[in-house]
Amino acid sequence: MKAITLKLPDTLDHRLTHFARQQKAGSKSAVVREAIERYLNAAPQSTEPSGAVMAAKWLGLLSGPADLSANPKHLDDFGR
Repeated sequence: MKAITLKLPDTLDHRLTHFARQQKAGSKSAVVREAIERYLNAAPQSTEPSGAVMAAKWLGLLSGPADLSANPKHLDDFGR
């Protein structure tokens, strides 16, 4: 399990501590994990395609050297 650091205002920390004790959740971490999971499950899922998916139809259409900066011959008249 990954660990993260979370900064909370004192009042929110007190509320979280009280809630965890009241619910016998075991720990504040368990309450936070459950809250995040519920939040993410309720959030609408994006149906937008990623930039890579949108650009896929253009990949490989152009030909030429893979990286002009790697070949000194292509830099002969650079800056002139």
